[in-house]
Amino acid sequence: MWKIILVDDEKVIRETIGQVLRWEDMGIELAGICKNGLEAFDMIVDESPDIVLTDICMPGFSGLDLIEKVCSSQIDIEFVILSGYGEFDYAQKAMEYGVKHYILKPCDERQIREVIEKAAAACEKKRLTRERESNVVRREQILRTMREIGTTLAEGGERKAQALEDFRRQLEASEDLSFAKATAVQFLLSFWQAVDGVSQLMWLNLLFDVNAALDMQQIWELSIQGIQQAHIAHKPQGTYKDYIKKCISYTNEHYGDPSLTLKWISENVLYMNVDYVSKQFLSQVGEKFSAYLGSLRIKKAQALLANGEKVNAVAQEVGCGNNPQYFSQMFKKYTGMSPKNWQIQNETGQ
Repeated sequence: MWKIILVDDEKVIRETIGQVLRWEDMGIELAGICKNGLEAFDMIVDESPDIVLTDICMPGFSGLDLIEKVCSSQIDIEFVILSGYGEFDYAQKAMEYGVKHYILKPCDERQIREVIEKAAAACEKKRLTRERESNVVRREQILRTMREIGTTLAEGGERKAQALEDFRRQLEASEDLSFAKATAVQFLLSFWQAVDGVSQLMWLNLLFDVNAALDMQQIWELSIQGIQQAHIAHKPQGTYKDYIKKCISYTNEHYGDPSLTLKWISENVLYMNVDYVSKQFLSQVGEKFSAYLGSLRIKKAQALLANGEKVNAVAQEVGCGNNPQYFSQMFKKYTGMSPKNWQIQNETGQ
């Protein structure tokens, strides 16, 4: 129910309006009646009304003064002004302060009711907007938290069990299945990005499965299975052959070179046959060199995008040369969204 205050220096007008309208039928509570602007401002501070119906021209502290004072105090109120034919300049000034509702005197009950109902509808629209904005902010905070939890889980240690519990708690608290999937994807992506040597294909399949899940429990079970598989598949670099470690090290240092290929590394760094290196890379690392390089470039790109760098500049820095279109297609393949959209959701400080 919305609260309204009536303000008019003429007793008969303010009392008539207060008595003639059936406020409850409009979903409105009449919080008070005031005879001047000063009295009205004190009541606004005490009662926090949603709507104020005020005469525009009153002696002393006028309705216009009241509107200006409320606006300068950043109090959110829908004003309805009572204006006579000779008070156009006052009404025009009120409009400059954002007042959208006015009643031209003389008026009847129907006219007053119609304008007040429009003011109430404006209050409802603002309430819904605030609710949506609050929900968006809350969801963005949750997604950021999910990314942090996923990274914590990948790092292991004493906080591993707590990270899983936090993830489960958030899934159970999700108000709908769609958002539960989004939280799981953020959690798994951050976990995946913090774990080296795990098949790109495995993670893509897992994310597709999560997005197709039918309920919260299935999302949880799929996520746990993926985490367990990642731990099994993860192979520390200490177990790689020296030439594969050298290949990975060189790749990590030169991923920004757009002409980098396994063939070039094999011939110029390892001095080995590229076919043999290719087969050994897949066998030991668990994925093809192209997948490893692509995943590495995307991880580096995400860090740069999160710091606010422009997409075209990032494309060059991670080895995609002067081809931002190719970079965008590759980025979407690995993350499911365009670089710009990803940056909007993940930029540092948002």
